[in-house]
Amino acid sequence: MVDSPLYSCLGKDSFFKAHKDTPRGTDMLGSLVIVFPTPHQGGELVLRHRDRKWTFDANALMALRSSPSLAYVAFYSDIEHEVLTVTSGQRITLTYNLYATPSDPIPKMAALAITPDRNVSNSFQTTLHSQLGSPEFLPSGGTLGFGLAHLYPVTFKTVLEDLIPYLKGEDAHVYRDCRELQLKPALQMIYDDCENENRPGFGVMINKIIEQPDYDYSYGNTYASHLVDWRDPGKQGESHL
Repeated sequence: MVDSPLYSCLGKDSFFKAHKDTPRGTDMLGSLVIVFPTPHQGGELVLRHRDRKWTFDANALMALRSSPSLAYVAFYSDIEHEVLTVTSGQRITLTYNLYATPSDPIPKMAALAITPDRNVSNSFQTTLHSQLGSPEFLPSGGTLGFGLAHLYPVTFKTVLEDLIPYLKGEDAHVYRDCRELQLKPALQMIYDDCENENRPGFGVMINKIIEQPDYDYSYGNTYASHLVDWRDPGKQGESHL
């Protein structure tokens, strides 16, 4: 699903600084940029995510066509991107916000620009399956944690489970792979009790988003002590120290 497009015309010496799009809701997936075949030089779109970088050169792509054609690229909203300086002509684009409309609790997002291919997912699943089959791997059981590769808009009212259909890229792959291996993946929040000087790096994992209380830490009250109070699953949530 898309909404009304944003029109943009960049002339000589114009550019967009590196930035990330502000999500307009949990269901906002990314952006679709359509570049028109107007004569111009420069204006390449550069995408960055973690330690990877891509350059989308619309001019180079359209030059391969024998007739005027549009060039387009889609990418997740949390991907840093910038438009390099237009050196001549006019770079004209339409940008659409893309929204997800999931109908299944298991993510089925189409692979967009910054997404590992299925071979990468298969490699992860094969490695994880091999470890799970080893008697030396977590012999007494335990919890596996995988940090999310993408950012997601949340508030204190957000239910973490509701984010599952909107997982993107490698996050969706990890979730699906774990499900296929008969594991029970779940989204969790990890809070670092950075105010506790006596226990640096002490963190609490909890299955709920909660607001940090305004404690006076000089009297021994810590963020972790507040989180521990939420351990009863029948009341607020479940936490792990």
